[in-house]
Amino acid sequence: MDLPPSFLKRQLLPFVLCAYALGCLFLTFYLAAHPIIDTKAVHSTSPPEIAYTPFQTKLFSSAPYASEPLPDFGSIANVKEKKRAFFNYLRPLIAHSNQRVLEQRQILLSWQARLEAQQALDEQTERGLQKLLKRYKVKAGTLKQIEQVEALIAKIDQIPASMVLAQGALESAWGSSRFARQANNLFGQWCFVPGCGIVPLQRSEGATHEVKAFASVGEAVEAYFYNINANGAYTTLRDIRQEDRAHQRPLTGARMAGGLELYSGRGMSYVHELRNMIRSNKLEAPLNTPELNDTTTL
Repeated sequence: MDLPPSFLKRQLLPFVLCAYALGCLFLTFYLAAHPIIDTKAVHSTSPPEIAYTPFQTKLFSSAPYASEPLPDFGSIANVKEKKRAFFNYLRPLIAHSNQRVLEQRQILLSWQARLEAQQALDEQTERGLQKLLKRYKVKAGTLKQIEQVEALIAKIDQIPASMVLAQGALESAWGSSRFARQANNLFGQWCFVPGCGIVPLQRSEGATHEVKAFASVGEAVEAYFYNINANGAYTTLRDIRQEDRAHQRPLTGARMAGGLELYSGRGMSYVHELRNMIRSNKLEAPLNTPELNDTTTL
């Protein structure tokens, strides 16, 4: 017997709608209690893929910040204003150099990832690798290719702005020293070719060094970064940085300054003064790290 449509509408339709609503409600509770898990993603331990970037000269060439001429900081009588002006002038230059180093480091990490995957570097990158090893003074004779790349990764890395600011202030008398004003040299960097810079007034008899002259302060900051990252005198500093990277700790100027003992003839007294300058000028937030003192390096 055929049921009239009106009966279906009045009797069956509400029942169907009610059943549908209860089914949706049950499904919602079930999914909340038993979420769908991508087991592939959960069990995967592979690090995120890094896109391979071949060597290009321009990626590793010097590209200093186009800085404005050094202001006359000596004319600022108020000490707080002088410090603020000096730090504000230098910060974007440091940020530029740190960004450049970070980009170069990412390229090196892509080479490392490629070699770990047992894939060969292209010929252009292999030639570029040899240039970088020479530039950063890596003794690569007995090292495997992946070890050569890892040695460069340890050297080409960022430097805490706090340490750069403190050294710049200390070495240049807050940007007002003779070498800062006449040679754009805020970090007391030397050179050894006659005419490459300014002869110090109190240079020892028989010494040949000069305080290097730079075309701009941006160029001086770029040279400072290279000096810290390549010079064998600062191996301890780079070891501190590498250890902090390995333990995923933030890089701090107060800690890394422990590797600058050879930057000055004053040794650890110089390190202590840098740390005091970082602390007193609040150049970095205090961290839960071991207490630092005059003898702290690692």
